Amino acid sequence: RTVYMHEAELGPPVDEVLDATVERLSGIPIFAPLSDAELQKLAGAARNRIFAPGESIVRRGREGNSMFVITRGSVEIQILQGTETKTVNTLRESDYFGEMSLLTGEPRTATVVAVEETQVLQISKGALRPIFEANPELVDSISRMVVERKQALDEASEDGAESTAAPDKGVMASIRKFFGMK
Repeated sequence: RTVYMHEAELGPPVDEVLDATVERLSGIPIFAPLSDAELQKLAGAARNRIFAPGESIVRRGREGNSMFVITRGSVEIQILQGTETKTVNTLRESDYFGEMSLLTGEPRTATVVAVEETQVLQISKGALRPIFEANPELVDSISRMVVERKQALDEASEDGAESTAAPDKGVMASIRKFFGMK
């Protein structure tokens, strides 16, 4: 048996990675109400994940406990129309998805598939709970965006069914209930 030893290349220092994550999160509209300390906390709890081309990141109908911010690559948002899959949007670097299920506890409304090798930041429910409790403005901001995105998905569906998006107060109440807030 032969063992080869070599010095491993060190990646960037942890502080640089954390600072880059904070900078990326600060550019996301739903995190605009966060303070620098809250962004640091969220960045520290975020996980980097890499997906291969064609790999599903989230699947329609499944429960979600995290949202994703694309740091490299692109994804397609797909919905089911009858028996066919339809791509309704393509997201790229600095776009985000998965917030609807994460925030309200509802099943995922779309499947998200990596178009190319894609790296994402995964933000879990546990990372957001203390921030929501300390910053109620974030719940308001996110609830408005959830309603807008839900309406866009409903409008993209073939059957033209009535919008299932709840009014702002309903979504806000769902978020508060899901995160155990009053």
